Amino acid sequence: MAKTQYQKVNRIIEMVAYINYITIDCSMKKVFDYMTTPAFWPVYHPISDAAEKDPDPDFWLNQDFWPERFPLPKPDKNTDINKPLQKNGIVLETVSVGPLTQKVHWIGVESNGESHFCMMGKSNELGGVVSFIDYILSPNQDDPSKTDVKREVIYSEKAFMMKLLGLFWMNKFLSKYWKEALTNLKKILEEK
Repeated sequence: MAKTQYQKVNRIIEMVAYINYITIDCSMKKVFDYMTTPAFWPVYHPISDAAEKDPDPDFWLNQDFWPERFPLPKPDKNTDINKPLQKNGIVLETVSVGPLTQKVHWIGVESNGESHFCMMGKSNELGGVVSFIDYILSPNQDDPSKTDVKREVIYSEKAFMMKLLGLFWMNKFLSKYWKEALTNLKKILEEK
């Protein structure tokens, strides 16, 4: 059984990334479809309480922040949370960490449908935090029937509240949940 690995990487100014790796004993298609299906997020991610179709499809059209590497969004008002999230798919997720509960708007910004998926999230709580979650899947080199998963989480620290909470809070609390999410995902998929 492969160990979950973790490393912290500094990206660009005001961005911090956390990268987790894990090997899951099942096909890439099964892993990709399960982890990108919003209805399953609360099943395997310990801080995800609920995921629903975003009731505000115009949320992403009114933002003052949009990364240059992605085209401007065309939010999909017909997103089905019971299917893998596609590019421009939109979801509203409720997350809780200790006493803090917040709503995060997510939009799919990249997807090839099998080995790469990236989504961008924004919460109006905690100062308007912007985050990205990027999944890259590949066949395991030792056993191609297994899937290697790289999950990268990047948070913007431009928001005042995030600067106050700083890296201590991120490292201490959130990285533990990110690792636990991949461990749970592995357990669920390998038992199916």
